[in-house]
Amino acid sequence: MTALRISITAVWLIALMAWPPLFADETPEALIESAYQLVRKVYSGPAAASQYDPLDEPNSRKFFTKRVLDSLTEARKKDEMALDWDPFVAGQDAELSDIKIKRLFGTACTARIEAVFLNFGKPTRIHFDVVRTNVGWRISDIRGPEYVLTQIGRKRPLPPERGDC
Repeated sequence: MTALRISITAVWLIALMAWPPLFADETPEALIESAYQLVRKVYSGPAAASQYDPLDEPNSRKFFTKRVLDSLTEARKKDEMALDWDPFVAGQDAELSDIKIKRLFGTACTARIEAVFLNFGKPTRIHFDVVRTNVGWRISDIRGPEYVLTQIGRKRPLPPERGDC
């Protein structure tokens, strides 16, 4: 009986260690923090950033709603260079420091998250509209200094998503 309890406990511990992404983004802030951890990792490598596309698999579905990805796929069909920069850093290169992430407002289903940081010493502010989906919190739009992500390739940005609450 003791061996059975130990086995069941071991299985649960292994399962919990294998699934940290399921628990990592329990809040909208955690989703954005997770995204910036990836961005910092990518830009810290010597040639990694040149091959990095935040909207391509495998990470895109972890961070973005299907609607955003479909919108950007459509924009890229019209213009291959529609997004040749990183919307998380508002540029093509990054040397990030002093990243601060906070919720500006929100409900149980939607939130606006602000990321403020220095990129090569220049203050940068980015707003993320996030929604709760059936797979967790996801980015439904990014508003940078001179862009709205869902407006790329169209005259107006897409209307806000409501989430799956």
